[in-house]
Amino acid sequence: MARPKFMNLAAMYFPITAIASIFHRVSGVFLFLSMPLIMYSLSVVKKNETLEIAWLMPLAVFLIWAVSSLFVYHSLAGVRHLLADFGVFESYHQAKITAWSVIVISVLFALLFAGFVWL
Repeated sequence: MARPKFMNLAAMYFPITAIASIFHRVSGVFLFLSMPLIMYSLSVVKKNETLEIAWLMPLAVFLIWAVSSLFVYHSLAGVRHLLADFGVFESYHQAKITAWSVIVISVLFALLFAGFVWL
């Protein structure tokens, strides 16, 4: 019987397709767990006239920005996975291009939305 092999995940090389897939799962978990926070943040932003919660306003805006950015990434990556399930963009080269596209578009959206929210 062979001894179990220790796999050092920090030393392994992950292709961009695997990284995009892992981030898709992680963003889904964070979106699910952040739903109570985002509901509370939206209520704080809606009632920004009260002085008691004025210190929460920047935190609420940050949470809305973060969750919106996660939602855009998760949605784009989900469409990418659905297309791959239907056989579109299934080759490794095409999957690499779509993975990079999802990441770049998501980062551009996050930067654009950050400029819109904080400027």
